Amino acid sequence: MATITGSVLFDRDRSATRSSGDAGLPGIPVVLQNLDTGARCTVFTDQAGDYAFLHVPAGAYRLVQAPYETDGLPSPADFSGAAVGPVPVGGNPPIA
Repeated sequence: MATITGSVLFDRDRSATRSSGDAGLPGIPVVLQNLDTGARCTVFTDQAGDYAFLHVPAGAYRLVQAPYETDGLPSPADFSGAAVGPVPVGGNPPIA
């Protein structure tokens, strides 16, 4: 079993790399979906913009930042509780 981690950041200087001025975006839904089984789990980024999926079995996956997903778990989420669902719709998070 693997752990998948990452961050959702506001790339303030648009450098496409993490810079000191970049800020993590809290509360952004991130979906991890198994391409073979369709099992998926949605997690919301924490206060620092970080997310983690625990207990992820080997396989091929898609990872999508899906700002309009409304159901999810706080990070970290246990992928062993994933359920089959539709392909997540990706997009940029709304920035106020």
